[in-house]
Amino acid sequence: KGQRPEPVATLQLATETSALVLQVLYFRPGECAGLRDLLADETVLKLGVGIKGDLLKLLKDCNLHCAGGLDLSKHFKSTLGLRIKEEIGLKRLAKFVLGFDLDKPKMVSRSDWSTSSLDEA
Repeated sequence: KGQRPEPVATLQLATETSALVLQVLYFRPGECAGLRDLLADETVLKLGVGIKGDLLKLLKDCNLHCAGGLDLSKHFKSTLGLRIKEEIGLKRLAKFVLGFDLDKPKMVSRSDWSTSSLDEA
């Protein structure tokens, strides 16, 4: 508590077949027209759990306006008519919807995403 939040270090984009990790600390993402247009396009879904905060942080830190955000936790709860207040995390969603455990090794979740060279995990 009382610590200043770290700036956005990486932006992960994915399709059905590919994934891309952009290290936004090392370029000016707000000046990249293609990225700016993609994120602002409301017809391109941006999915995540608790994604509203992520999209606001991209606007604040990188001057990137993001439209088309869909919070998977809220969508899942409203689709099933669940009346629980807490957010359903990605791990629980994967187990319930896809039927498998989503393992995220500690070395990945505790990685320093701001380093200039990322290792493959």
